Amino acid sequence: MDIKAGATVNPDYFRGLRSFAAAFPDALDGGSVVYGGDTDQARSDWPVIGWQRLQHPPAR
Repeated sequence: MDIKAGATVNPDYFRGLRSFAAAFPDALDGGSVVYGGDTDQARSDWPVIGWQRLQHPPAR
């Protein structure tokens, strides 16, 4: 998981996960970016999760 403070998703938000996945391809089975916005988004190889969802995870 990578956590970012901005309220607008920026392509640079994925840089850390991409670098880690390239360096350790067998160590990363998934991942996500948590950002300062309030809308979840499906982007790139990893989902983007609004920080408020961390306080109230979806019901299973």
